[in-house]
Amino acid sequence: MSNRPAEFWREQRPYPLIPNWVRGLILLVLLVGIGAAIFVAVSAPDRAASLAGLTAVESRLTFDPDNGRRLISVDRHSNSEVWYRVTLAEAPIGSQLTVHCDWINPVGQVVHQNQYQTRVIDKKRWPTHARYRIGPESPVGTWTVRLSIEGRVLDTATLEVRDGEDAPPLEADGGKGGEL
Repeated sequence: MSNRPAEFWREQRPYPLIPNWVRGLILLVLLVGIGAAIFVAVSAPDRAASLAGLTAVESRLTFDPDNGRRLISVDRHSNSEVWYRVTLAEAPIGSQLTVHCDWINPVGQVVHQNQYQTRVIDKKRWPTHARYRIGPESPVGTWTVRLSIEGRVLDTATLEVRDGEDAPPLEADGGKGGEL
């Protein structure tokens, strides 16, 4: 054993003395970060593959409550909330999807965006929806509603916004939707 005082060894170290529990915590954080990076890198191709077959098999613009018919036109003075109902096929069971829906006015401006994450998907055919209120300030003409998931457009529908205060909304039987 040396007779040198403890202060001598502290002065010789170029770094401060770090307690072992702090070193352990730093190591744990690094390991968790590396593990998360590896998980993301490995699961990204699986995610893309699981979304490759995802399609929209049915879509309609409707009011709420849904009467099963497809909305073709609406009067802007009715201040109606329009629902865009889409059924997805080959949805990835056990996953959640980030859904984007753009409501585009007749001059091509996106005037409203819905963005949300679905619940955990538990069936291959998965119904989803978005909604927007068409009001008196809404421009007259053909509106487009576009649904996309993970940056890929899955479906679009159109709606004619009219300026006739007494004209009832036009509806057609259900179906794929989108066409006038």
